[in-house]
Amino acid sequence: MTTGVYSENDTLFTMHDLVHDLARFFMVNEILVASKQGNSGGSQGNTCHFALLNDCSKPLESPKIRALLFMECGKTKLHGGAFSFSKSMHVLDLSDCSIHKLLDSIGKLKQLRYLMAPRVQDETIPDSFTKQSKLIYLNLHGSHKILALPKLIGEIEGLMYLDLSDCSIGAELPESFERLKELLHLDLSNCCIQKILEALVSFIQLKYLNLSGCRHRTELPRLFGSL
Repeated sequence: MTTGVYSENDTLFTMHDLVHDLARFFMVNEILVASKQGNSGGSQGNTCHFALLNDCSKPLESPKIRALLFMECGKTKLHGGAFSFSKSMHVLDLSDCSIHKLLDSIGKLKQLRYLMAPRVQDETIPDSFTKQSKLIYLNLHGSHKILALPKLIGEIEGLMYLDLSDCSIGAELPESFERLKELLHLDLSNCCIQKILEALVSFIQLKYLNLSGCRHRTELPRLFGSL
């Protein structure tokens, strides 16, 4: 007779497998995978909360989607109505898309908390973008053509993470920028900002600040050391 000896690691791996299988069991009807169901997902698409799509040239017709990730879409232009039906969207990841411009429809996603939209190829950010009062995370890194931030960007007062690295966002930040009091992470590396707002010294929540590569900036505010 052979006696099996199980170590603590074996037990952990077994528990991990069980949890994984259990998650798949419960989530099977909540995930829309494009390779299997297309962007509409038929009747099932109306109940899905999470979507993994490999075609951003078609509209998403699932109104209850809360998290959307596009995969392998780097050479495909983002469709103007790619997610206009999804009013409950919390997470939107466009990092694998060709973003010719930030769509006005993004500004209509009133529940959006997380937006990853790097390498935007347009010069402007729609004014409607500043209406996303619940946005916490915004990443626009590598958007070389953006000339300026919206004047009212400060209306996104709950913003905690902002990455504008490698962006051409003009000589100075908008005055409303000082209203982003909840910022924890701010990356302005490799931006040609010639004037750093005195308001930055009031960002008392700030944990991370990157100004590396800002070669054209003037002297930092006198009170900067109080951060």
